[in-house]
Amino acid sequence: MEKLGFGPGRKELQETVETQRKQLLQYQSRFKDVVRAYKSLLKEKEALEASLTVLSVSQQDHHGGPPPLRTPPKRTAARCTARTAWTQPRLWRRARTSRGNQPR
Repeated sequence: MEKLGFGPGRKELQETVETQRKQLLQYQSRFKDVVRAYKSLLKEKEALEASLTVLSVSQQDHHGGPPPLRTPPKRTAARCTARTAWTQPRLWRRARTSRGNQPR
């Protein structure tokens, strides 16, 4: 085949194909590694979720269930000040004392 004076010749095209083939093999290898790592992480996540479920069930059995939540008082526009806006999240926390799960 004759080179017509434009575009790469046969040798350059063969080198390009070989280079791209090597890159494809590298990408395939990396992709396999990523899939293997993902599957491993998925198994670890499932194991951790199972452990968490067992621990939370055993804690509820041990303590008689989760402690009750305090309900926040009703707020009106007149009572809502900058100070109460900053302290409001504390009202949602679970009540705990040194004697157990009894509310304060």
